[in-house]
Amino acid sequence: MRILFLIVLTCGALFAQNVRPIPWKNSPIQASAAVKGAATAKAAQAGTARKTFFFPEDVVFPHLATGDGWETEFTFVNMSELAVDFDVYFYNPQGGELVVTLREQPAGPSIVNSAFEVSLGSGASTTVILVDTTPGQLRTGWAVVDYNANTEFRLGGHATFRQKIAGRPDFEALIPMSSYEDYAFLLPINDSAGFITAAAICNPSANLTANIQLQLLDDDGNEIASRNITLGPEQQTAVAVREWFPGVVGRYATLYVESSTDRLSAIGLRFNTGGGNSFSSVPIMNWAGIL
Repeated sequence: MRILFLIVLTCGALFAQNVRPIPWKNSPIQASAAVKGAATAKAAQAGTARKTFFFPEDVVFPHLATGDGWETEFTFVNMSELAVDFDVYFYNPQGGELVVTLREQPAGPSIVNSAFEVSLGSGASTTVILVDTTPGQLRTGWAVVDYNANTEFRLGGHATFRQKIAGRPDFEALIPMSSYEDYAFLLPINDSAGFITAAAICNPSANLTANIQLQLLDDDGNEIASRNITLGPEQQTAVAVREWFPGVVGRYATLYVESSTDRLSAIGLRFNTGGGNSFSSVPIMNWAGIL
C-alpha cells in the first residue's frame, strides 16, 4: 500500500509580504557531537531512565512533499514587537537543492525557486501554499527557516497538510515548526486496527553525519527491537515505522530515537487505512527531565 507522507514548507509572494527569491545555500545549521550521558539510549528494562530535552529553536520542517495530489498551506506569524526578516531554504532528501513553486493565499502569483527571503512587520502574518505542479509525481524533501531567534525576535508558524482526491473530501492535518535540537525523543506508535504510523527524521546540520539509534519499546518500556540508521549532512528519511520494525504491526508501541549529534528534527503522521488513508499528526515527545 502506498502511503504519501508529507510535511511542506512554503513562503509568500512577491508583493504584500515583501517576499523575494534569493540564492540557495547549504543549511545554516551547524552541529557538534551530542554529550553522552545527557541523553543515552539504554537496553530497555523495568526502571530504566531516559533523558530527553526540549529547546526553542523551532525552525525546521523535517519533511515536505508536493505533487500527486498533495499540497500544503504554510502560515508564518511575527510574534515580535519589531519587524522580522527570515530566509527559507528547501532541500531534497539527499541534501541538495529542491526547486518549489509557491503562491501567497488567497490569489498571489506563483514564484519558482529553492530559497526565499520574507519580511513581516510586528504582528503580521502570511499564508502561502506549496503548489502541486507535478500531477502524478510526488516530490519530497525538507526545509529550514533561518532567522535571528532571540528575546526580541520570535517567529511562529505551522503547516496545514492537504491531500486532494477527486470524489471525496480533502484530508488535512496541522503540524507546527520543529526544533533542530530534537536529538533524543519518543514517538508513540499505533499500528493496530488498520492504522500505520510514519516518521520523518532529518539531519539539518551542514557539517556532521548523524548516527541514529532507534529502539522500539513495548507498553512497559521494554525493548522489542533496535537498529541504527545513518543520515549524512542535510539528509532526510521518511518511512512507515513498520518498515524499520515489522514486529510493530498490530500493536501499540513507542519509538525511542537518539542521535550522535546535537542536531536532529522529526515528525510523525498516522494513517487510517480503513478510512481511505485519512491522516493526523503525531507529535514527538521530549522533556527537560527524566522520562
